[in-house]
Amino acid sequence: MTWFSLYKIIFISELLLAELLIAFHYKKRKGFSYLFPLMICACYLFAFLYPEKLVNDWLSSSFMFVLLFCITILGIKVCFIADFGSVLFCAISGYTIQHISYLCFS
Repeated sequence: MTWFSLYKIIFISELLLAELLIAFHYKKRKGFSYLFPLMICACYLFAFLYPEKLVNDWLSSSFMFVLLFCITILGIKVCFIADFGSVLFCAISGYTIQHISYLCFS
């Protein structure tokens, strides 16, 4: 396992934790008890399966991080009852928290 493959898992963990801390006050959708674990598994699976061969410069790595971010936005929208603006606010706030924690602790 390379450092980058480990970092993808660390990144998605930090991002999900930060976003869900903000989004958890929204009303949950019917079936939340099975939607939420599916969303978490889908995010981790996407991060794990994203091919490292595609990440070879700053543009391709930025594309990967944007894709991971979009997957979490979709996951929040599926699990919680909120308009897209609120979901986007939670996601951007969570990404900001993740980035600050990355800067502080690495």
